[in-house]
Amino acid sequence: MVTAASSLLVLPFAVRSLGIAQFGALATIVSVGSILQIADLGLSNGIVTPLAKALVTDRAAARNLLESTLTALIGLGLSFAAIGLLLGRFTDLPAAIGIDRAAAASDAVKVLIVSSALAIPIGIAVAVQLAAQQSDVAAWWRAAGGVAAACCAALAVRWGAGLEWFVAASLVSPVFVGFIQLCTAFRGPLHDIRPRRLTFNAALVRPMIASGIAFFSLNLVALIAYNADPIIIAHLLGTASVTEYAVPARSFAVLQSVAVIAALPLWSAFADAAARGEHDWIAHTYRRWIAGIAMFTTLAAAILLLATPRISDILAGKDAIHPSFWLISGLAAWSVVGAVANVVSMLLHSLGRLRVQVISASAMLAANLLLSIVWTRQYGTAGTIWATVVAHLVFTTWPMMIVAHRSLRSPPVVAAP
Repeated sequence: MVTAASSLLVLPFAVRSLGIAQFGALATIVSVGSILQIADLGLSNGIVTPLAKALVTDRAAARNLLESTLTALIGLGLSFAAIGLLLGRFTDLPAAIGIDRAAAASDAVKVLIVSSALAIPIGIAVAVQLAAQQSDVAAWWRAAGGVAAACCAALAVRWGAGLEWFVAASLVSPVFVGFIQLCTAFRGPLHDIRPRRLTFNAALVRPMIASGIAFFSLNLVALIAYNADPIIIAHLLGTASVTEYAVPARSFAVLQSVAVIAALPLWSAFADAAARGEHDWIAHTYRRWIAGIAMFTTLAAAILLLATPRISDILAGKDAIHPSFWLISGLAAWSVVGAVANVVSMLLHSLGRLRVQVISASAMLAANLLLSIVWTRQYGTAGTIWATVVAHLVFTTWPMMIVAHRSLRSPPVVAAP
Protein backbone atom coordinates (compact mmCIF):
# COMPACT_ATOMS: atom_id res chain seq x y z
CA MET A 1 0.00 0.00 0.00
CA VAL A 2 2.85 2.38 0.87
CA THR A 3 4.54 1.50 -2.43
CA ALA A 4 1.40 2.18 -4.46
CA ALA A 5 0.68 5.43 -2.61
CA SER A 6 4.26 6.66 -3.03
CA SER A 7 4.28 5.99 -6.76
CA LEU A 8 0.89 7.68 -7.08
CA LEU A 9 2.27 10.88 -5.53
CA VAL A 10 5.21 11.01 -7.94
CA LEU A 11 3.20 10.00 -11.02
CA PRO A 12 1.93 13.46 -12.12
CA PHE A 13 5.45 14.89 -12.05
CA ALA A 14 6.85 11.90 -13.93
CA VAL A 15 4.19 12.20 -16.65
CA ARG A 16 4.94 15.89 -17.12
CA SER A 17 8.71 15.32 -17.10
CA LEU A 18 8.77 12.41 -19.54
CA GLY A 19 5.75 13.16 -21.69
CA ILE A 20 2.89 10.85 -22.55
CA ALA A 21 4.81 8.55 -24.92
CA GLN A 22 7.91 8.08 -22.73
CA PHE A 23 5.86 7.56 -19.59
CA GLY A 24 4.05 4.80 -21.47
CA ALA A 25 7.47 3.31 -22.27
CA LEU A 26 8.38 3.50 -18.58
CA ALA A 27 5.16 1.73 -17.55
CA THR A 28 5.82 -0.99 -20.14
CA ILE A 29 9.39 -1.58 -18.95
CA VAL A 30 8.30 -1.72 -15.30
CA SER A 31 5.66 -4.30 -16.25
CA VAL A 32 8.33 -6.42 -17.93
CA GLY A 33 10.42 -6.08 -14.77
CA SER A 34 7.50 -7.45 -12.74
CA ILE A 35 7.24 -10.45 -15.05
CA LEU A 36 10.98 -11.12 -14.72
CA GLN A 37 10.55 -11.72 -10.99
CA ILE A 38 10.10 -15.39 -11.88
CA ALA A 39 13.71 -15.59 -13.11
CA ASP A 40 14.71 -17.25 -9.81
CA LEU A 41 12.85 -20.37 -11.07
CA GLY A 42 10.80 -20.56 -7.87
CA LEU A 43 13.77 -21.25 -5.58
CA SER A 44 13.05 -18.29 -3.30
CA ASN A 45 9.53 -19.60 -2.64
CA GLY A 46 10.63 -23.21 -2.58
CA ILE A 47 13.08 -22.68 0.27
CA VAL A 48 10.54 -21.21 2.70
CA THR A 49 9.01 -24.45 4.00
CA PRO A 50 12.22 -26.55 4.33
CA LEU A 51 14.03 -23.59 5.89
CA ALA A 52 11.22 -23.05 8.40
CA LYS A 53 11.45 -26.72 9.44
CA ALA A 54 15.25 -26.61 9.65
CA LEU A 55 15.13 -23.52 11.87
CA VAL A 56 13.28 -25.65 14.42
CA THR A 57 15.11 -28.95 14.07
CA ASP A 58 18.67 -28.28 12.88
CA ARG A 59 20.12 -24.78 12.67
CA ALA A 60 23.34 -25.99 11.05
CA ALA A 61 21.31 -27.65 8.30
CA ALA A 62 19.42 -24.38 7.87
CA ARG A 63 22.69 -22.55 7.26
CA ASN A 64 23.87 -25.20 4.78
CA LEU A 65 20.55 -24.98 2.96
CA LEU A 66 20.87 -21.21 2.74
CA GLU A 67 24.43 -21.41 1.44
CA SER A 68 23.50 -23.85 -1.33
CA THR A 69 20.37 -21.91 -2.33
CA LEU A 70 22.17 -18.57 -2.32
CA THR A 71 24.93 -20.04 -4.51
CA ALA A 72 22.33 -21.36 -6.96
CA LEU A 73 20.56 -17.98 -7.05
CA ILE A 74 23.81 -16.10 -7.67
CA GLY A 75 24.52 -18.46 -10.56
CA LEU A 76 21.05 -17.85 -11.97
CA GLY A 77 21.51 -14.10 -11.64
CA LEU A 78 24.86 -14.11 -13.47
CA SER A 79 23.46 -16.34 -16.21
CA PHE A 80 20.40 -14.11 -16.61
CA ALA A 81 22.55 -10.98 -16.89
CA ALA A 82 24.89 -12.57 -19.44
CA ILE A 83 22.05 -13.88 -21.63
CA GLY A 84 20.07 -10.65 -21.39
CA LEU A 85 23.00 -8.40 -22.29
CA LEU A 86 23.97 -10.66 -25.22
CA LEU A 87 20.41 -10.55 -26.51
CA GLY A 88 20.44 -6.78 -26.14
CA ARG A 89 23.61 -6.57 -28.19
CA PHE A 90 22.38 -8.64 -31.11
CA THR A 91 18.62 -8.01 -31.07
CA ASP A 92 16.26 -5.06 -30.73
CA LEU A 93 14.87 -5.74 -27.23
CA PRO A 94 12.95 -2.44 -26.96
CA ALA A 95 11.01 -3.33 -30.10
CA ALA A 96 10.39 -6.82 -28.71
CA ILE A 97 8.42 -5.37 -25.82
CA GLY A 98 6.60 -2.82 -27.97
CA ILE A 99 8.82 0.26 -27.53
CA ASP A 100 10.46 2.02 -30.44
CA ARG A 101 13.88 3.56 -30.06
CA ALA A 102 12.43 7.05 -30.26
CA ALA A 103 10.71 6.39 -26.94
CA ALA A 104 13.35 4.42 -25.06
CA ALA A 105 17.11 4.21 -25.34
CA SER A 106 18.77 0.81 -25.15
CA ASP A 107 20.28 1.96 -21.84
CA ALA A 108 16.83 1.71 -20.24
CA VAL A 109 16.57 -1.94 -21.24
CA LYS A 110 20.12 -2.60 -19.95
CA VAL A 111 19.04 -1.17 -16.59
CA LEU A 112 16.04 -3.53 -16.65
CA ILE A 113 18.28 -6.56 -17.30
CA VAL A 114 20.86 -5.71 -14.64
CA SER A 115 18.29 -4.86 -11.96
CA SER A 116 16.38 -8.08 -12.63
CA ALA A 117 19.61 -10.10 -12.41
CA LEU A 118 20.58 -8.49 -9.10
CA ALA A 119 17.12 -9.10 -7.67
CA ILE A 120 17.43 -12.90 -8.12
CA PRO A 121 19.89 -13.61 -5.25
CA ILE A 122 18.78 -10.63 -3.15
CA GLY A 123 15.23 -12.01 -3.06
CA ILE A 124 16.34 -14.74 -0.66
CA ALA A 125 16.10 -12.16 2.16
CA VAL A 126 12.30 -12.23 1.93
CA ALA A 127 12.29 -16.05 2.01
CA VAL A 128 14.42 -16.05 5.17
CA GLN A 129 12.10 -13.64 6.95
CA LEU A 130 8.98 -15.53 5.90
CA ALA A 131 10.52 -18.81 7.13
CA ALA A 132 11.37 -17.12 10.43
CA GLN A 133 7.76 -15.81 10.73
CA GLN A 134 8.88 -12.23 10.20
CA SER A 135 6.41 -11.38 7.43
CA ASP A 136 5.75 -8.00 9.03
CA VAL A 137 9.45 -7.14 8.78
CA ALA A 138 9.50 -8.21 5.13
CA ALA A 139 6.46 -5.99 4.48
CA TRP A 140 8.19 -2.97 5.99
CA TRP A 141 11.26 -3.56 3.83
CA ARG A 142 9.05 -3.78 0.76
CA ALA A 143 7.45 -0.48 1.74
CA ALA A 144 10.93 1.02 2.17
CA GLY A 145 11.80 -0.09 -1.35
CA GLY A 146 8.69 1.61 -2.69
CA VAL A 147 9.47 4.84 -0.85
CA ALA A 148 13.07 4.74 -2.12
CA ALA A 149 11.82 4.30 -5.69
CA ALA A 150 9.45 7.25 -5.31
CA CYS A 151 12.18 9.47 -3.85
CA CYS A 152 14.62 8.59 -6.63
CA ALA A 153 11.90 9.23 -9.22
CA ALA A 154 11.32 12.64 -7.62
CA LEU A 155 15.03 13.40 -7.99
CA ALA A 156 14.88 12.31 -11.63
CA VAL A 157 12.00 14.75 -12.15
CA ARG A 158 13.92 17.50 -10.39
CA TRP A 159 16.99 17.00 -12.59
CA GLY A 160 15.04 16.47 -15.81
CA ALA A 161 16.60 13.03 -16.25
CA GLY A 162 15.97 10.72 -19.17
CA LEU A 163 13.97 7.51 -19.35
CA GLU A 164 16.83 5.26 -18.23
CA TRP A 165 17.08 7.13 -14.93
CA PHE A 166 13.38 6.74 -14.26
CA VAL A 167 13.74 3.01 -14.97
CA ALA A 168 16.66 2.91 -12.52
CA ALA A 169 14.59 4.73 -9.91
CA SER A 170 11.71 2.26 -10.32
CA LEU A 171 13.73 -0.96 -10.46
CA VAL A 172 17.23 -0.44 -9.04
CA SER A 173 16.20 1.47 -5.90
CA PRO A 174 14.10 -1.42 -4.49
CA VAL A 175 16.97 -3.82 -5.30
CA PHE A 176 19.39 -1.62 -3.33
CA VAL A 177 16.99 -1.59 -0.38
CA GLY A 178 16.69 -5.37 -0.75
CA PHE A 179 20.47 -5.68 -0.49
CA ILE A 180 20.39 -3.80 2.81
CA GLN A 181 17.53 -6.07 3.89
CA LEU A 182 19.67 -9.13 3.08
CA CYS A 183 22.65 -7.76 4.99
CA THR A 184 20.54 -7.12 8.11
CA ALA A 185 18.33 -10.22 7.92
CA PHE A 186 20.78 -12.36 9.90
CA ARG A 187 21.06 -10.17 12.95
CA GLY A 188 19.62 -11.16 16.30
CA PRO A 189 18.10 -14.66 16.50
CA LEU A 190 19.17 -15.55 12.95
CA HIS A 191 22.85 -14.70 13.35
CA ASP A 192 23.86 -18.38 13.56
CA ILE A 193 22.46 -19.23 10.11
CA ARG A 194 24.23 -16.45 8.24
CA PRO A 195 25.82 -17.95 5.10
CA ARG A 196 29.57 -18.17 5.60
CA ARG A 197 30.64 -19.37 2.17
CA LEU A 198 29.30 -20.03 -1.29
CA THR A 199 28.91 -23.77 -1.73
CA PHE A 200 26.44 -25.91 -3.63
CA ASN A 201 25.02 -29.18 -2.35
CA ALA A 202 22.63 -30.68 -4.89
CA ALA A 203 21.19 -33.05 -2.28
CA LEU A 204 20.00 -30.08 -0.24
CA VAL A 205 18.54 -28.14 -3.16
CA ARG A 206 16.86 -31.10 -4.88
CA PRO A 207 13.93 -31.41 -2.42
CA MET A 208 13.00 -27.78 -3.11
CA ILE A 209 12.77 -28.29 -6.84
CA ALA A 210 9.29 -29.87 -6.86
CA SER A 211 7.65 -27.13 -4.81
CA GLY A 212 9.83 -24.55 -6.54
CA ILE A 213 8.60 -25.66 -9.96
CA ALA A 214 4.98 -25.44 -8.79
CA PHE A 215 5.47 -21.93 -7.41
CA PHE A 216 7.48 -20.96 -10.48
CA SER A 217 4.71 -22.12 -12.81
CA LEU A 218 2.00 -20.37 -10.80
CA ASN A 219 4.00 -17.15 -10.47
CA LEU A 220 4.97 -17.21 -14.14
CA VAL A 221 1.37 -17.50 -15.26
CA ALA A 222 0.14 -14.89 -12.78
CA LEU A 223 2.86 -12.36 -13.52
CA ILE A 224 2.39 -12.63 -17.27
CA ALA A 225 -1.39 -12.45 -17.02
CA TYR A 226 -1.42 -9.46 -14.66
CA ASN A 227 1.43 -7.47 -16.25
CA ALA A 228 0.93 -8.18 -19.94
CA ASP A 229 -1.70 -5.47 -20.48
CA PRO A 230 0.75 -2.55 -20.96
CA ILE A 231 2.90 -4.67 -23.29
CA ILE A 232 -0.09 -5.67 -25.43
CA ILE A 233 -1.30 -2.07 -25.55
CA ALA A 234 2.18 -0.84 -26.50
CA HIS A 235 2.37 -3.33 -29.37
CA LEU A 236 -1.14 -2.72 -30.71
CA LEU A 237 -1.89 0.92 -29.87
CA GLY A 238 1.47 2.57 -29.07
CA THR A 239 3.12 3.74 -25.86
CA ALA A 240 0.93 6.85 -25.60
CA SER A 241 -2.06 4.55 -25.07
CA VAL A 242 -0.16 2.78 -22.29
CA THR A 243 -0.23 6.05 -20.35
CA GLU A 244 -4.00 6.29 -20.88
CA TYR A 245 -4.24 2.86 -19.26
CA ALA A 246 -1.51 3.15 -16.63
CA VAL A 247 -2.55 6.45 -15.03
CA PRO A 248 -6.08 5.40 -13.95
CA ALA A 249 -4.72 1.95 -13.11
CA ARG A 250 -2.44 3.53 -10.50
CA SER A 251 -5.52 4.91 -8.73
CA PHE A 252 -6.90 1.41 -8.30
CA ALA A 253 -3.47 -0.04 -7.42
CA VAL A 254 -3.75 1.42 -3.92
CA LEU A 255 -7.04 -0.42 -3.35
CA GLN A 256 -5.60 -3.65 -4.73
CA SER A 257 -2.57 -3.36 -2.44
CA VAL A 258 -4.79 -2.89 0.61
CA ALA A 259 -6.76 -6.05 -0.30
CA VAL A 260 -3.60 -8.12 -0.81
CA ILE A 261 -1.94 -7.00 2.42
CA ALA A 262 -5.13 -7.58 4.42
CA ALA A 263 -5.55 -11.15 3.16
CA LEU A 264 -1.91 -12.27 3.28
CA PRO A 265 -1.94 -13.45 6.95
CA LEU A 266 -4.77 -15.86 6.07
CA TRP A 267 -2.26 -18.21 4.41
CA SER A 268 -0.42 -19.08 7.62
CA ALA A 269 -3.59 -18.80 9.74
CA PHE A 270 -5.44 -21.36 7.62
CA ALA A 271 -2.39 -23.64 7.55
CA ASP A 272 -2.03 -23.56 11.35
CA ALA A 273 -5.74 -24.19 11.84
CA ALA A 274 -5.66 -27.08 9.36
CA ALA A 275 -2.79 -28.66 11.26
CA ARG A 276 -4.91 -28.50 14.44
CA GLY A 277 -7.99 -29.89 12.66
CA GLU A 278 -10.06 -26.73 13.17
CA HIS A 279 -12.12 -27.24 10.02
CA ASP A 280 -15.15 -25.29 11.21
CA TRP A 281 -13.05 -22.24 12.03
CA ILE A 282 -11.44 -22.31 8.58
CA ALA A 283 -14.81 -22.55 6.83
CA HIS A 284 -16.36 -19.80 8.96
CA THR A 285 -13.39 -17.44 8.58
CA TYR A 286 -13.09 -18.07 4.84
CA ARG A 287 -16.75 -17.27 4.18
CA ARG A 288 -16.61 -14.13 6.33
CA TRP A 289 -13.53 -12.92 4.49
CA ILE A 290 -15.03 -13.59 1.06
CA ALA A 291 -18.16 -11.60 1.95
CA GLY A 292 -16.24 -8.84 3.72
CA ILE A 293 -13.59 -8.30 1.06
CA ALA A 294 -16.23 -8.33 -1.69
CA MET A 295 -18.31 -5.67 0.08
CA PHE A 296 -15.31 -3.48 0.95
CA THR A 297 -13.72 -3.53 -2.50
CA THR A 298 -17.06 -3.03 -4.25
CA LEU A 299 -17.75 0.11 -2.21
CA ALA A 300 -14.22 1.45 -2.60
CA ALA A 301 -14.14 0.65 -6.32
CA ALA A 302 -17.46 2.46 -6.82
CA ILE A 303 -16.02 5.56 -5.18
CA LEU A 304 -12.91 5.37 -7.34
CA LEU A 305 -15.05 4.83 -10.42
CA LEU A 306 -16.58 8.26 -9.86
CA ALA A 307 -13.36 9.95 -8.77
CA THR A 308 -10.84 8.53 -11.28
CA PRO A 309 -11.55 10.96 -14.16
CA ARG A 310 -10.73 13.86 -11.86
CA ILE A 311 -7.76 12.01 -10.36
CA SER A 312 -6.42 11.33 -13.86
CA ASP A 313 -6.60 15.03 -14.72
CA ILE A 314 -4.62 15.82 -11.59
CA LEU A 315 -2.02 13.11 -12.23
CA ALA A 316 -1.47 13.51 -15.98
CA GLY A 317 -2.62 17.08 -16.53
CA LYS A 318 -6.03 18.34 -17.55
CA ASP A 319 -7.17 16.82 -20.86
CA ALA A 320 -3.78 15.09 -21.30
CA ILE A 321 -5.44 11.69 -21.39
CA HIS A 322 -9.05 10.63 -21.81
CA PRO A 323 -9.71 7.28 -20.09
CA SER A 324 -13.11 5.97 -21.10
CA PHE A 325 -15.87 4.93 -18.72
CA TRP A 326 -15.46 1.33 -19.86
CA LEU A 327 -11.74 1.38 -19.03
CA ILE A 328 -12.35 2.78 -15.56
CA SER A 329 -15.26 0.41 -14.88
CA GLY A 330 -13.07 -2.49 -15.99
CA LEU A 331 -10.38 -1.47 -13.53
CA ALA A 332 -13.04 -1.24 -10.80
CA ALA A 333 -14.38 -4.70 -11.65
CA TRP A 334 -10.87 -6.14 -11.68
CA SER A 335 -10.21 -4.70 -8.21
CA VAL A 336 -13.19 -6.65 -6.82
CA VAL A 337 -12.50 -9.87 -8.73
CA GLY A 338 -8.80 -9.82 -7.87
CA ALA A 339 -9.44 -9.21 -4.16
CA VAL A 340 -11.90 -12.12 -3.89
CA ALA A 341 -9.61 -14.41 -5.88
CA ASN A 342 -6.72 -13.55 -3.56
CA VAL A 343 -8.63 -14.78 -0.50
CA VAL A 344 -9.47 -18.01 -2.34
CA SER A 345 -5.78 -18.42 -3.21
CA MET A 346 -4.76 -18.01 0.44
CA LEU A 347 -7.02 -20.93 1.37
CA LEU A 348 -5.83 -23.16 -1.47
CA HIS A 349 -2.17 -22.31 -0.75
CA SER A 350 -2.65 -23.36 2.86
CA LEU A 351 -4.17 -26.68 1.73
CA GLY A 352 -1.34 -27.37 -0.69
CA ARG A 353 -3.63 -27.18 -3.75
CA LEU A 354 -0.95 -25.76 -6.05
CA ARG A 355 -1.42 -28.10 -9.00
CA VAL A 356 -5.08 -27.24 -9.57
CA GLN A 357 -4.21 -23.55 -9.33
CA VAL A 358 -1.48 -23.92 -11.95
CA ILE A 359 -3.88 -25.69 -14.35
CA SER A 360 -6.62 -23.12 -13.83
CA ALA A 361 -4.26 -20.17 -14.11
CA SER A 362 -2.72 -21.56 -17.31
CA ALA A 363 -6.14 -21.75 -18.94
CA MET A 364 -6.86 -18.23 -17.73
CA LEU A 365 -3.58 -16.94 -19.19
CA ALA A 366 -4.29 -18.42 -22.63
CA ALA A 367 -7.81 -16.98 -22.67
CA ASN A 368 -6.62 -13.64 -21.30
CA LEU A 369 -3.93 -13.16 -23.94
CA LEU A 370 -6.24 -14.16 -26.78
CA LEU A 371 -9.10 -11.97 -25.61
CA SER A 372 -6.76 -9.07 -24.87
CA ILE A 373 -5.34 -9.07 -28.39
CA VAL A 374 -8.77 -9.29 -30.03
CA TRP A 375 -10.59 -6.85 -27.74
CA THR A 376 -7.76 -4.31 -27.62
CA ARG A 377 -7.91 -4.09 -31.41
CA GLN A 378 -11.69 -3.70 -31.32
CA TYR A 379 -12.30 -1.62 -28.20
CA GLY A 380 -8.97 -0.03 -27.31
CA THR A 381 -7.58 0.02 -23.77
CA ALA A 382 -10.96 -0.85 -22.25
CA GLY A 383 -10.91 -4.16 -24.11
CA THR A 384 -7.59 -5.06 -22.50
CA ILE A 385 -8.78 -4.84 -18.90
CA TRP A 386 -12.16 -6.42 -19.58
CA ALA A 387 -10.37 -9.37 -21.19
CA THR A 388 -8.52 -9.85 -17.91
CA VAL A 389 -11.73 -9.62 -15.88
CA VAL A 390 -13.67 -12.09 -18.04
CA ALA A 391 -10.82 -14.60 -18.38
CA HIS A 392 -10.13 -14.52 -14.64
CA LEU A 393 -13.78 -14.95 -13.70
CA VAL A 394 -14.41 -17.84 -16.08
CA PHE A 395 -11.17 -19.79 -15.74
CA THR A 396 -9.84 -18.94 -12.28
CA THR A 397 -12.16 -17.24 -9.80
CA TRP A 398 -15.28 -19.39 -10.21
CA PRO A 399 -13.43 -22.73 -10.65
CA MET A 400 -11.19 -22.04 -7.65
CA MET A 401 -14.17 -21.04 -5.51
CA ILE A 402 -15.79 -24.36 -6.42
CA VAL A 403 -12.60 -26.23 -5.45
CA ALA A 404 -12.41 -24.28 -2.19
CA HIS A 405 -16.08 -25.00 -1.41
CA ARG A 406 -15.61 -28.73 -2.00
CA SER A 407 -12.45 -28.74 0.12
CA LEU A 408 -14.32 -27.17 3.01
CA ARG A 409 -17.09 -29.77 2.68
CA SER A 410 -14.62 -32.64 2.92
CA PRO A 411 -13.04 -32.71 6.38
CA PRO A 412 -10.50 -33.31 7.65
CA VAL A 413 -8.52 -30.50 6.07
CA VAL A 414 -4.88 -31.42 5.63
CA ALA A 415 -2.27 -28.70 5.68
CA ALA A 416 0.40 -28.46 3.06
CA PRO A 417 3.70 -30.09 4.05
